[in-house]
Amino acid sequence: MRSGLKVMIALPARDDKYDYKFFGKQCDAIVLLNYDQHWLNSEPGPISGQDWFVENLRRVMEVVPASKIVVGVANYAYDWSEAPKPKGARGGVQRAGSAAACIRIGSTSRIRPGFAESALLLFG
Repeated sequence: MRSGLKVMIALPARDDKYDYKFFGKQCDAIVLLNYDQHWLNSEPGPISGQDWFVENLRRVMEVVPASKIVVGVANYAYDWSEAPKPKGARGGVQRAGSAAACIRIGSTSRIRPGFAESALLLFG
């Protein structure tokens, strides 16, 4: 192996199918994808609420040194439809976009943003 190269792996923040301890020992770093608490086809909610985010870090840091963790942070949002969903359907996302696109869309819509202080979450 050439000098100066590092082995890193990107892993989801919360998935018991992955052995975080093993990868923490074998790799120079784990890129922890600490987002998607809610996603395209889930029920609406935060992409990465503060409590959920911190708990994910705590769990991984039990088996991987903090010096080997690189945290991935979401910079996008989803727009869940307000239209009635067909029976059995979940989510109902119309589109996903960057934070800048969400601000642009929000500024021209009738949606009024709110703030969930307990999760430090801005929503619209």
